[in-house]
Amino acid sequence: MSVRIVLLIAVLGVRRLVARPTDLFFVLALPLLITLVIGFSVFGAVDRGYRVRIVDQSGGPRAAALVAELEHSTAIDAHRYADADELRKAVRRGFVVAGVIVPAGFDVGASDGSADVVFVADPARSAPIGIRSTVNAALQREFRRSPVSAETETVTTTRSVPGGFSYPAAANLILFMFITAMSGSAVLIEQRVLGIIRRMLATPTSVATIVAGQAASRLAIALFQGLLILVVGTVAFGVRYGDVFAATVLVLVFGLVATGVSTLAGSVFRSAEQARAVAPPLGIALGMLGGCMWPLEVVGPTMKTVGHLVPHAWAMDAFVALVGKGADLAAIVPQLLVLLGYAAVLLPLATWRLRVALTR
Repeated sequence: MSVRIVLLIAVLGVRRLVARPTDLFFVLALPLLITLVIGFSVFGAVDRGYRVRIVDQSGGPRAAALVAELEHSTAIDAHRYADADELRKAVRRGFVVAGVIVPAGFDVGASDGSADVVFVADPARSAPIGIRSTVNAALQREFRRSPVSAETETVTTTRSVPGGFSYPAAANLILFMFITAMSGSAVLIEQRVLGIIRRMLATPTSVATIVAGQAASRLAIALFQGLLILVVGTVAFGVRYGDVFAATVLVLVFGLVATGVSTLAGSVFRSAEQARAVAPPLGIALGMLGGCMWPLEVVGPTMKTVGHLVPHAWAMDAFVALVGKGADLAAIVPQLLVLLGYAAVLLPLATWRLRVALTR
């Protein structure tokens, strides 16, 4: 296998992508544009705490511990209100983004995990996802505490879901790497249909070299897009990806997964039009399952388990740990190993299937 020819084939694939303005728009402009829009409209323009007001109607120690945790959270700007009606009025008038009412009898239900709080939001304005997920996470942590320690426990809170641009930037990085990889398989199909690969096979170039070159091309495109979003998000939008080295390694590993998917799609789809038509809706559907549209913290345990059947969820878990919890590379090794497992299955399957398609 000639490394030089592999690199030449990879460069050819990248040049074909760059030559198409539409494909270039999807690789470069669209992910950044959507990140900008979602960051402003859903998560907030900057990494700040949203104004949330709390009314404690219980007065018990478990309720007090929950309120104290919310007040110490860095994800929201929480303060107490004395009256529930005043809180609802403040939400309606837009003085605060949302409200939380801890009902009477909360401590009784907290002992067996059946207690709940009332989340107050204006139906005309959707409350940012980060607020609800922060409240839900604090509620679940309170259920796991013992009643004895609730009064004296020191609350130390870390942000479970990154705020500002951080979450949508990470989610769009994963989502578009996957979608672009699947859509990019159309270039591979066109090379087969137009006879470019047949002409390669007529030369002394081996099938293994051609397959490696095509896979290298897909990997180069996936890594280019992922690292571009990473850099532009950091420089232009002030996105905090946590440990930069760990985030880069995560992008590289997910790039291997995307390469396997792209190469497999290029050997399975029959036409370029089919690949371009199927890739976006399928990629979005898998992204929804994997937490690229909303944090998996806000869904039930069943959907969270189903979501972790796709690689997106493991990549998002790693990004949430890096951004929201200040984790380093060692802390996301379990997620990286799972993603490498996906790549270890997809890449051999894709190369075998592509060899069959090329020699048919």
